[in-house]
Amino acid sequence: FIFLILLFVAFQNEVYAHHKSSIRHKRTIKKSKHRNHLQGTASYYSDEFIGKKTASGELFDQNSFTAACNRLPLGTYVIVKNLSNNQKVRVKINDRLAMHSRRLIDLSKIAAKKLGLIGKGVTKVKLEIVKN
Repeated sequence: FIFLILLFVAFQNEVYAHHKSSIRHKRTIKKSKHRNHLQGTASYYSDEFIGKKTASGELFDQNSFTAACNRLPLGTYVIVKNLSNNQKVRVKINDRLAMHSRRLIDLSKIAAKKLGLIGKGVTKVKLEIVKN
């Protein structure tokens, strides 16, 4: 009987810890007033991923306008706007971020270059979902 109580308490703590971490993650990504907009932090892929398979099955190419995002379905096209310089780029979501990433999106190097992100590393962005 004591074992069951301990098991129940341990399970509750795990559920609470997961809930707490997901709340913390949600705070880093703001929903806009419009349903087709998201705001958060963007960065770009390291060169070590070149030629590796993405979540969609495509091979990663730094010279294609693609990105990784956990909040949108694979195959979704978005316009990414750099909020610090108002530059925009259109990319296709074809990969996923690490499970516990606090970033909203990781961009290919060519997309990051077009946004003026190279050298800066990270920036605040706004995503607008494009109708396919």
